[in-house]
Amino acid sequence: MYVAAVTWLTLHIDACLPVFSPGPPAVERGTHSSSSTTATGRVWRYIQCRCAADTERRLTKRCRELGAELVGSAAKVAAALRLGEDDAAAIAALKAEIQKAWRLVDASADKALPFRH
Repeated sequence: MYVAAVTWLTLHIDACLPVFSPGPPAVERGTHSSSSTTATGRVWRYIQCRCAADTERRLTKRCRELGAELVGSAAKVAAALRLGEDDAAAIAALKAEIQKAWRLVDASADKALPFRH
C-alpha cells in the first residue's frame, strides 16, 4: 500500500499538481489515518508546497517581465506622443509658411495685373 502511494507520488512530483487537488489516492478504504501524520500525507504536503513555491516563483518572474515590458511600452508611447506634438508644431509652421507664400503670390499678382492692360 505505502509503496504504491509513494511510487505514484514520486511519478507525479514534477507535474506540479494544483494545490486544490483532492489529495493522494486512497490505497485502501477505511485504513488511512490522518493524512498529515502518514508518510503519504507528508509527501503529498511536500508536493503541494513545492508546487506552490514553483508557481509563485514563475508568477513573480512573469510579473517582473510584464513590469519591464510595461515600462518599455510606456517609454515608446511617450516618445510617440512627443513625436506627434513635434509633428503638429511642424505642420502648423508649414501651414503658416504656405499662407505667407500665397499672400506673396497674391500680392505680386495684384501688382502685375495693372501692367498687363
